[in-house]
Amino acid sequence: MRSSDLEEAGPRGALADEFSRSAARLLRTSLYPLRVVQVQEGGGRYVINGGDDSGIEMGTILNAFSIGEPVIDFDTGVELSPGSRTLAGTLKVIDVADQISTAEADQLTGTLARGAIVEIKSVGRPSASTVAAPAKSANTNASAREEPETEVPF
Repeated sequence: MRSSDLEEAGPRGALADEFSRSAARLLRTSLYPLRVVQVQEGGGRYVINGGDDSGIEMGTILNAFSIGEPVIDFDTGVELSPGSRTLAGTLKVIDVADQISTAEADQLTGTLARGAIVEIKSVGRPSASTVAAPAKSANTNASAREEPETEVPF
């Protein structure tokens, strides 16, 4: 089934479409965490290895974590822990592409190094109270059945 077929299926199709996008984003970020892949302008801007594909939008706030040294067993050389995560602050997304985004330091203590982990704190969408409701059509044709509005819980 094409995504356009789902969009034409009404509220259930919209729900299924949003569910599949959310599942894909969750799978992607579970397998490959969002990370700082490039530090720009002396530590003021950071390129992240996720964009639209990860659910990042303009204005998204990201929690940024610095990563400590891995814990290695002296006798076996086995990595016992990948290193502790320490919350370093937040970044605000200023540019988004399909697979990357650029963020600026928002409330950050110090600078982040390449490889630092970031997680979405809040997506940069307007709140429901600021979005105007669509105007009702003047067409009151009884044969044109309108589907009731369904709020998608995502």
